[in-house]
Amino acid sequence: MNKVGNFMDDSSITAKVKAALVDADDIKSTDISVETEKNVVTLSGFVESQAPG
Repeated sequence: MNKVGNFMDDSSITAKVKAALVDADDIKSTDISVETEKNVVTLSGFVESQAPG
């Protein structure tokens, strides 16, 4: 697959993850960065607790 195809797949994955974070009531999605490279998603940022909601 070419780089453009990989970019489109990665951007779609990122968009889906960001949408899921926005929909989550117990997560402040603006504090979490989402990056996807070669279908690997990396989340970074700060949360109040590691405990599940």
